[in-house]
Amino acid sequence: MNKRTLSLAALTLLDVPPPEQVRIAARTGFTHVGLRLLPATPTDPDYDMLGDTPAVRATLAALMETGIRVSDVEIVRLTPGFTLDDRLQRFMETAARLGAGQVLVARQ
Repeated sequence: MNKRTLSLAALTLLDVPPPEQVRIAARTGFTHVGLRLLPATPTDPDYDMLGDTPAVRATLAALMETGIRVSDVEIVRLTPGFTLDDRLQRFMETAARLGAGQVLVARQ
């Protein structure tokens, strides 16, 4: 069967930790999920999704259990003074580890 790609956007379930977002996507018929690795605003939840953290490992386990794939990860902000620092490197490494196909980038 040829399945179409249908991704559950990170913003849809922002208050739900990433491993559970993956499971919800699987239960509701999605093939992919978007995950927010970094908070977009100071009031957004921070799920500690950079590097080899328990949250990243739990998310990887949920992906393996469900067969859901990561369509995109969020969010890199291009602000004045933007630099390619250690945090961005960990973001990209985590995105690759999760198998993300795209990175959401926004300006200030």
